[in-house]
Amino acid sequence: ALFFVLGGFGGDSEDDQSTGDETSVEQTNPAEDPTTPDETTPDETTPAEDPTTPDEDAAAVAFGDAASAGDVEITVGRPEPFQPAEGAAGAQKTSEAVVHEVTVTNRGDAPLGIGSYYLLAQSGGQDAERIFDYTQEIRLPSDPVPPGESQTYRVAWGVQDAGDLAVTASVRGSGSEMPTKLTWSN
Repeated sequence: ALFFVLGGFGGDSEDDQSTGDETSVEQTNPAEDPTTPDETTPDETTPAEDPTTPDEDAAAVAFGDAASAGDVEITVGRPEPFQPAEGAAGAQKTSEAVVHEVTVTNRGDAPLGIGSYYLLAQSGGQDAERIFDYTQEIRLPSDPVPPGESQTYRVAWGVQDAGDLAVTASVRGSGSEMPTKLTWSN
């Protein structure tokens, strides 16, 4: 995974950033009042609040291609037109819908649960609405993916413009790592 270290936010100066060799931060920004009772001083146990994500600027892969984060490999298939059944959850707010086949492969040593990643989509500059249509097998998988195996299921979205679609998977790392984002687009 590619990670960026950004400075300049939160009032930090170059002298405030740890190189990994120090055990504590010696200098503070004079604009910050270290005596304020509810504030913490920057150290290795208090991560900076960064509004960006490490992979925000990563190039998207094409629909149908595989992308990996850690022990998880995900392929989001090409979007196909989709007609949700009457009463399908999420289909009420859109006039256009697409469906993808999603394959998740577990390259790790432990079962991979659905909580290890999640999918979001944007279309026409707006968040796409996730559609659940149980009559057409459009639902979340319920079983974990065993080590060394794959699971394929279908995901549907209500979209503004099927020609302008991006699907992002946020894959959670172990421990306190930020999720890695993988993006597919057309």
